[in-house]
Amino acid sequence: MLNKKFNYNDCYLKINSDTNSLDLGVSGAYEIRGAGMYWYDSAGKKHTNDEYTIADISENMIEVFGEPKDEVKIILKAGEIECVWRFLLSAEDIEVRLAVCGDNVEVGRICPLCSEELKVDSFNAQDQKSENDIRVLAVPFDNDKWDRFKSLPYSKSETSYGVTAVYDEESRKGLVIGAIEYDLWKVGVKSYSNAGDCAGRLEVIAGVADENTRDYGVSHGVVSGNCVCSPYISIIHSPDWRKGLIRFGEICERRRPRLKWDSNLILGWNSWTAYMTEIDFDKYVHASDTVAKFMNDCAAQGQKIYINFDAFWNKLGREKLKEAVDRVKSNGHVPGIYFAPLAGWGGLENMDRPVMNEFGDLVEVEGYENITWNDLLLRDKNGNILHEIAGGYPLDVTHPVLLEKIRQDIEIAAELGFGYAKIDFLGHGAVEGEHMRKDIQTGIKAYNFIMDYVSKLCVKAGMFISLSIAPLFPGGYGHARRICCDVFGELKDSEYGLNALTYGFWENGTIYEFTDPDHVCLSKSELEAKMRFISSAISGTMLIWSDKTTDETAVERAEKWYSNRELMKIASLHKTFIPVDSGVGDRAAEKFMLEKVGGVYLAVFNFEKKAKDFNIGLGRLGLGGGKYKYRDILTGDRGDLDGDININLGGMDCTILDIERA
Repeated sequence: MLNKKFNYNDCYLKINSDTNSLDLGVSGAYEIRGAGMYWYDSAGKKHTNDEYTIADISENMIEVFGEPKDEVKIILKAGEIECVWRFLLSAEDIEVRLAVCGDNVEVGRICPLCSEELKVDSFNAQDQKSENDIRVLAVPFDNDKWDRFKSLPYSKSETSYGVTAVYDEESRKGLVIGAIEYDLWKVGVKSYSNAGDCAGRLEVIAGVADENTRDYGVSHGVVSGNCVCSPYISIIHSPDWRKGLIRFGEICERRRPRLKWDSNLILGWNSWTAYMTEIDFDKYVHASDTVAKFMNDCAAQGQKIYINFDAFWNKLGREKLKEAVDRVKSNGHVPGIYFAPLAGWGGLENMDRPVMNEFGDLVEVEGYENITWNDLLLRDKNGNILHEIAGGYPLDVTHPVLLEKIRQDIEIAAELGFGYAKIDFLGHGAVEGEHMRKDIQTGIKAYNFIMDYVSKLCVKAGMFISLSIAPLFPGGYGHARRICCDVFGELKDSEYGLNALTYGFWENGTIYEFTDPDHVCLSKSELEAKMRFISSAISGTMLIWSDKTTDETAVERAEKWYSNRELMKIASLHKTFIPVDSGVGDRAAEKFMLEKVGGVYLAVFNFEKKAKDFNIGLGRLGLGGGKYKYRDILTGDRGDLDGDININLGGMDCTILDIERA
């Protein structure tokens, strides 16, 4: 069979029949040369494109989500196995999927695209970029254990989970490569180079399971069927890696729409940082009374304010909870509740107790008598209990008794009047293991199963769903997801939260309605409180305060910052700021921007404890030539700009400038 080449606008796909490999890319932008595929069977044997013979090649023009695509199918055969390599070429990107077909084939891992030579034209310009100029984004699988996003030199890259970006820091040109479907597989993306080389390697693997996915000592589940498919992988070339990530999020959202909410800003208070295990009735209702004195006036017309219990609310009892709910509602607030439904707590020595719902009732399901928590624990194929994660043991999310417990918890909470559900430690539901339902073959399929169940119950009850510790993908099951792990009130906490904004800004309004910057804690120093509030206001349009409402200093600061109409206006835009430049390694960016009509907002943070000068070119902010003016929205200072922006910030200080054409 002769070599063939297919083109759609600048996208192309060339099939090398002699090697069964491919060249693909965008003319003048990038090329992936000698691309192949592989898959592992259940015995651990690797099968590559070299083993197969091309049996057929076909081309069709199709429409996918209203967008025209040139579909190229390559059929490869070896014995009784047929592989279908499907490519979708469009004006802006290329998508690829691999299917392994046969009589009940069993697939442990599947790689729809790998290459030893990824060349990006902008990385090999006349100025000869060094490997340190080319950055690779490493995205964590979830937001547990204070894992960070990382921007690493090309030769020092790490596995990124779900998606990566390979980009030139100076020009911002680059590629975004990631899985856009998360029905079955956990996905790892590897792109790296040898030291001193700007040409890279690429490997996209569905079926990763390691400590970073919280799979300790267990392999990814084997998927069986007559046709086992990888997820679709999207390759997006963009003149700006930041816009490429936003487009990636939009593509994911087309395939699994986000859960929408009818508000631009989520305001309120949460008990965790304030009181942790010591929350009680008096502290909860006092928080509502305190918030009513200032936050009710800060909220826009019709804006709801949520007063949320975190963990350890269940020691109150049902009658006291109802009284608390009624008190909160009398202040015009919406009461919120907390669940961690997918993990078993209390240590293995206490797992022989009967399964009770969170309100103290025995959970009974016909045909499942005398069930204990030990019966709900997820196990590996040898019957061993899986490793604990953050003190909780993964549960079999398909067990009928667990499903009934969750139903009771959510429905009772709704009956009591709770309208907000913070749902935590959800990564336990995505761990690989042997489930009662045998059609649930992988951790991600289990996660989809249980989160579909949970979200439908909450939506039916009219609850806002806030996912706390949870995998990044798939979206669609919560109105909000926390962009990072727990954030408290110190300087280092704000920097950690902004690390997540630096590389996770694109999640807001795409795979989730809201990115949640976690609790706004204002009880440390004045400057730390200022940075915590401003970093939250630009990070995802959720501003949930969490300090003791008996702390007069914290209350005064909360009233000050929540009453700042300029900041509340920015937060109410329902948009995240994006980094002007990426950070270094696992550090946050220092400068963030948000485009607006006629100019930009610019937020600048000094993470050092001594004064620091910042220089930002107007062109770096996307502003053309000419004169501009600025206004510091915190101090009111004004001035003219005719060139670079020079800012001096004291130690641990921050500010936001409103920049417009003069």
